[in-house]
Amino acid sequence: MANNGDENGQVSNEITPGSYGLASNFNFWEENCYKTTVKRMEDGVKLCEDFMKMVSERAEIEALYCNKMKTWCKKWEECHKKGPEYGALKTAMFGIMVEGNQLADVHFELREKLMNDVHQTVNQWKKDNYHKSLMGYKEVKNVEEGFSKAQKPWSRRLEEVNKTKKTYYNSCRNLDNGKLQQLDGKTKQLNEEQMKKLQEKVEKFTEDVKHCKMKYADALRDITGYVPKYQADMKYQFDKCQEFEGLRKQFFESLLLRYHQAVSREEYSSRMSTIYQYFLQTLKKTDSKEDLEWYASIYGTDAKLDIPEYEEYDPNMNNQSSAANVQDSNCNDENASLKKNKSGVCTTL
Repeated sequence: MANNGDENGQVSNEITPGSYGLASNFNFWEENCYKTTVKRMEDGVKLCEDFMKMVSERAEIEALYCNKMKTWCKKWEECHKKGPEYGALKTAMFGIMVEGNQLADVHFELREKLMNDVHQTVNQWKKDNYHKSLMGYKEVKNVEEGFSKAQKPWSRRLEEVNKTKKTYYNSCRNLDNGKLQQLDGKTKQLNEEQMKKLQEKVEKFTEDVKHCKMKYADALRDITGYVPKYQADMKYQFDKCQEFEGLRKQFFESLLLRYHQAVSREEYSSRMSTIYQYFLQTLKKTDSKEDLEWYASIYGTDAKLDIPEYEEYDPNMNNQSSAANVQDSNCNDENASLKKNKSGVCTTL
């Protein structure tokens, strides 16, 4: 995996033409090179959207943690309610669920702050500074048109320079070729008429060179005289872009601090401390010896043993017992009859 940081793990923020996707010989003043600045403004929209997506995903993680923790707490709370643990240790076990629920609440609040204080802030800033139109965003379109208008006169002059330069160079080549033909004619000892035609060609080419050179020079003077106007117009447009980008940068600087405030645990330090102090106090209340003594008194050897004692015969008690036996017998007979009837019904079915 590529490592963009230094040996200490710090991320390098050095800006080079290559790191910004530009050639090392990039020059703002050349034709259409202003489009890089226009794209930077357009990229501001994507940076806002990407940051909102990043914050939204982090908020989802916090919400997922909260929901998972709440579900976990509810599951084990029910389990411990029905479980065999008893005494102070059972109470301490419930302290785990109390801590879990309180921690889940903290993460839910963190999620709310990320969405309300950070995500919503970016979304509003984007709406306030980038206004959608049919062809993208108005701010980007205005900058594109401003640069294009500023560069158009320069482009016309530059085109004229290149055109006259090409014509001048062609005329120079023609003159050189004409002189070579004239020299070759002397070597081949052409007749006087032929040499005269070659001489006329050379003279014509010489005049063309002078004329083309003059036009080339005029084009250069024209574009040189236009330099101050061109630079002033382009600088005006560029400064507007710089100002807009400066606002975006400053906004994101403050936004990152807002993000830090949203996720920082410092704000929750006092609250978290209270949560875990209470949790610790709950755990310290456990007393295994006391639990064992309670269990022994209810379910163990410390329970009172009921020893039978002599009881004098009581006739009334005997009659009551007989009546009770008769009633129990009648009940048994009725139950037997019901079972028989039920069995008969089942057999019939």
